[in-house]
Amino acid sequence: MPGIPPNPQRWGDWKASLIGDGLADTADMDRTDKVVTLIDECQRMGLEVEPPDVNASQYMFTVSGPAAIRYGLGAIKGVGEAAVESMITERVTHGPYRSLRDLCRRL
Repeated sequence: MPGIPPNPQRWGDWKASLIGDGLADTADMDRTDKVVTLIDECQRMGLEVEPPDVNASQYMFTVSGPAAIRYGLGAIKGVGEAAVESMITERVTHGPYRSLRDLCRRL
């Protein structure tokens, strides 16, 4: 867990890292109630929770900006870890998905 930042202008980065680490370490991706509670806490702290994105999201929640968290694909009901890892591997190997059709074709 990150310590208190020395520079007050870095508070947004620090809060995003703190919450992002907490989401990545403790979120039970199968428990909607826990995910909702953590998202509510992010919003209470003034952090933006960005929607899931097949071209940007990982399996777990991640820090995506100075005061932003990217929703993890693993927290979507019915999406398993193997499917997400396959999607990410394909994205890293062959570049971003251009459309839903491209996503379906490549997987």
